[in-house]
Parts: sequence; C-alpha cells; structure tokens
Amino acid sequence: MRNDPMEQKLKTAAEHLTPDVLDRILADCAKEPKGEILYMENISDPRSRNNNWIKVLSLGTAACMMIGGLFWWNRYRALNYTVEMDVNPSIELRVNKAEKVISAEALNKDAQIILEDMKLKGVDVDVATNAIIGSMVKNGYLSELSNSILLTVESDDHQKSVEVTDRLTNEINAALDSFGGSVIAQQVVSDNDLQNMAGDYGISEGKAALIRNILNELPMLKAEDLAEMSINDLNLLASSKQIALSNTTTTGSASESGYIGTARAEEIALEHAGITSADTDFINTELDCDGGIMEYEVELLAGGVEYEYSINARTGQVLGYEYELSSGGSVSAGGNYITAQEARQAALDDAGLTESEVTFIKTKLDQDNGSMVYDIEFYTASQEYDYEIDALTGKVLSVDNEIRGFTAQTQTSSYISAEEAKAKVLEHLGMDASEVTFKKVELDYDDGMMQYEIELYTADREYDYDLNAQDGSILSWDFEALKVWNQGGSGSTAAAAAIDSETARSKALAHAGLSTATFTKTELDYDDGRAEYEIEFYTADSEYEYKIDGTTGAVLESKQEARQTSGGSSTISEADAKRIALERAGLTAADYVKVDYDQDDNEYEVEMRSGNTEYEVKISGSTGAVLEYDSETDD
Repeated sequence: MRNDPMEQKLKTAAEHLTPDVLDRILADCAKEPKGEILYMENISDPRSRNNNWIKVLSLGTAACMMIGGLFWWNRYRALNYTVEMDVNPSIELRVNKAEKVISAEALNKDAQIILEDMKLKGVDVDVATNAIIGSMVKNGYLSELSNSILLTVESDDHQKSVEVTDRLTNEINAALDSFGGSVIAQQVVSDNDLQNMAGDYGISEGKAALIRNILNELPMLKAEDLAEMSINDLNLLASSKQIALSNTTTTGSASESGYIGTARAEEIALEHAGITSADTDFINTELDCDGGIMEYEVELLAGGVEYEYSINARTGQVLGYEYELSSGGSVSAGGNYITAQEARQAALDDAGLTESEVTFIKTKLDQDNGSMVYDIEFYTASQEYDYEIDALTGKVLSVDNEIRGFTAQTQTSSYISAEEAKAKVLEHLGMDASEVTFKKVELDYDDGMMQYEIELYTADREYDYDLNAQDGSILSWDFEALKVWNQGGSGSTAAAAAIDSETARSKALAHAGLSTATFTKTELDYDDGRAEYEIEFYTADSEYEYKIDGTTGAVLESKQEARQTSGGSSTISEADAKRIALERAGLTAADYVKVDYDQDDNEYEVEMRSGNTEYEVKISGSTGAVLEYDSETDD
C-alpha cells in the first residue's frame, strides 16, 4: 500500500477546491454573461475594447480548464483507496473516486499467474475483484481444500473503508458460493511497523496486519512462523483459539478438508496410547500451531492417566506425547510398560523404604530422548527423593536424594574422620570396602557447613555423596551408570550389554562394507538407560564413527568422512594407547581404564585407577609418545 507523494499533493489540492466551490464555478463557466459590462475606453487605441474582452474570455476559459483538469484528476487519476487480496497470491488494486482501477500489482510470484493477460486498468473495482477471484479458483488457489481469502481495504476515510469492505465481501462470497468461501475482511491504516514487517517477511501489508492482530491475542507465537502459513491456516488458527480480531470481520468458515480432521486425530492418539474411546473419561481436541506447523492437540483422561498428544494436522504423524498419572492407575501404551505402582515400588525398594513411610508428590510417565521413563518424587520427614525409572524394565536409571528443610549448624572443629565418612557411605550402600573403589574423599565448606564430598564407583555405577562432617548424616547422594572400557573381551562389561565389544565392532564393519580397519575407540556407554557401544576406526582414506546398540547390535548412528592424517605416520590403535599408558604408570593392570581419542589433535587421553591412585596419560596418536602424565593419590 503506497502513496505517491505527488498524487497525494494533487489529491489534497483538489479536495480543497471541491466541497463548495468547484461545482459553482463549473456551472458559471457554462452560462452566458449576465448584467452590464463596463468597458474602459482607450482613446489612443480604439481596438482596446475588443482586446480587453478577449483577455477576460481567455482568463475565464483558463480558469475553467484548470478547475476542470483538477476535477478530472481528482475523480479519475488520484488514489482514493487501496484493496489487497491475499490467499497465497497477493494482489494490490489502487482505486480512484470513480471506483475504477488505477493499477493492479502482483505482490508475489503466484499473483503473477493470476494477473497474467488481465488488463484491469480503468475497470470497475467490483468487476476486477470478480475477475481475480475467478482466476484464483481456476488456478486452484481457492477451493474446497483451502477456501479462505484475506480482503484488506486502506483509506483515510474510515466510512469509505467500511462501505467498500462490505460491498467487496459480498462480491467475493457470491463468487465462491459453489464451495462456500470464507472472507477475512479488515480495514487498515498503514504505518511504519506494518511496512517493516511486510518487507522483512516478503508479505503484503494486509497479511502483516492480520499477523500483528493474531500476535496481540497469542503473543507466544512467532511472526516468522505465521508469515509462512497460508491465509486458510491463519483463519483456522484464529477460529480454533476463538480470538477476537480488531477491525476485522469474518464470513463463512475456514476449510479443514486439507487436514486429517479432529476425529482422525483422536483415533491416532487412542491407538498410540493403546486404549479405546470406551476407556476414556474425557477427551478434547484443539487445532493449534507450533513452529509454523498446524497440529491437533489431543487431551484425554483414562484410567487415572492424563494423556497429551501433538499430531500433525496434515499427515497424522505423532509429533509428541506425554502421560501423567492423575490419581493412580496404570499406563498400558502398547501394553509394554510397567504400572505406576510398580515404578513406585522400584523406587521404594532402592531407597529402602515402605509406602507407609513416604508421601508421593509426583508420578509421571514421560518421554526422555526416545525412551519412556517414570519420574517419581516423594519425601519422608527428613529426606526428599527424585527417581527416574525405566518404564519398560523397572530399572532405576537415576536417583537424587537430599535433606528436607535442613538448617545449617554452627561450625566446630569436631569432625568425623575420612574413614568414618567412608564407613557411613558403605553402610548406606549395604556394601563392604572390597566391592567399591573410592575416587575422592574431600572435606569442604559448602552451604554453611563442613561437608565430606565423596566419589566412588562399583562395577557398573558411579556414586556422589555429600555428608555432614559433624555427625556423618547423608545430605545428598546420586549415581549414574558407569562408562566401562571394553577391549577385545578385557576390562569389565556392564551387565545390561548383551553383546561384547568384538560383536559390536563386527556390526560396525559390516555396515561400513569393510572386513578390516584400525580401531581407535571401543567404549561401552549408557544413554538414557540403554547400553551403547561408541566405536571409532579408520582405513587408509576414511574415518568412521558408530553407535551400536549394546543389546540388539543395531546401528544407532554412523558417520564417515575423509581421513586427515597427522604427523605423516599412521595413528596407533586404542589397545596400543592403553598398553603405553599402563607401562608409563608402572602398572600391568588397572581397576578402571577409560580411553578417549581426540581426532582433532590426534591424541589419546587415558584415565586409569589402581587402588587409591588415579592416573591421566596423554599419548600422541601418530608416534605413541607420552605427551602428558599425571597421577594423584587419595588421602
């Protein structure tokens, strides 16, 4: 919507002439002179009388011509208002006071198709509107699948805007009567914000005005996402959210024929949850937008479980889902998950508590990186617990424990010894010293008190403990699955892994189409409770990175890239790096070994523990030279 400065100035000038003066002057120009005409005689020139009369006539004619020209400009050439029509094609019509089109402009590529071979200049605006709508229908931009059009009228005269909007809305509705169109009609006054938004996103000012209107009601959405959506999608969004748009009227209903529909969205949610409609106590479905994608949000309640689903409105794909226990009950989603009660019991068993000793504050079945887990929180009189339980197996994936409402005590020099602190941890774990390896026992000041910070590991777990240094009470503790190094059957393997390292390597090689390679890393890790082998190897010209499922042997991730060699010699193997590190530390074996390969620097970082001593060795991947060496012994 543009206003040419010269046109605006001429329009303003003409408008100042027209109210009371123009019609009278034009009428007077057409009349015969009335009354007595007085002539001033020029004795020296008898022709002066005729010359003066000619001058009078000439001035009058010029005045009439000037005024008539201004009248013509004002009525036929000057801009009176602007009309925009948006579907996906965006078209702008500039209209004069005679209701004729001054110009028709395509605002995007799709609009060029619509206006092709159309000569709308000088055509009545109503006729031009019908022609444009007909072309949009013919070219498939308006149909039963997408029936919405945005009509925007801009004029300095609000009453004029309303009148034109109503008239053209009726014209469009009549043209779309065969499949029932929907018209979003709005009156707009252009401003800098609208112009900037239109320019930033490559849309019309009319669409920018509609988006701004929606954002005023739904500020959580993003302009850039809405700009990519069709007018039909925006219409559906506004109607679904039941928002009131200012200076806007909507006739008809936006079509959902291009979507799967509410009923199908609910069917998909029920099928995914493994329940039937007869099992539900409540179900509600709403059309929404997330990241510019239209989706159905399905909420349902069944068996004391609240379900929330996000389903792509066009494809029916499940974009996300979440379950939450509202008042007990069990979740059957596919019939594979343990019940909420079973998950609670697993947490209680791990904490060494009974249900009568705790108060549950949360039991929620959730999705975490593709795996279903129960998030369980409860407390006793003195402790708070936060558990994550595998929803398939009931295995404890993580736990966090802390003192409830603890008040710091006055510092004193009377602290328990490090050995006493270790004994408290072993007692809590129900283990003896032979089953664990302490990595850290450190006295520190934290949260207003002296504490022992203790780190230790077992065959398959790493533990962190915080103990009150005065009385040995456990302030907090947590654990995670231990990352276990496994090389050719040596080292320790977590119990969750069903295949050994050699099998995992074979799976990676087979996938890469290789029979042999030089391995630089074979590590058994845990990701969200799932055992995974991280494997890296290379050939003469390529480097490979794989993640192999430790249970099934399936390839989870794979990457191949051209090999960048360093130092002009071959990279040593992971086994060589481990051997060199052991020799440097003066060891023949270690309780714990972890080997990481830094591809960028072509270096191995080896971490080892033997007894109460930790070792860190950095080794050149090209030569096998020891670059750095460090050891630390616990007190």
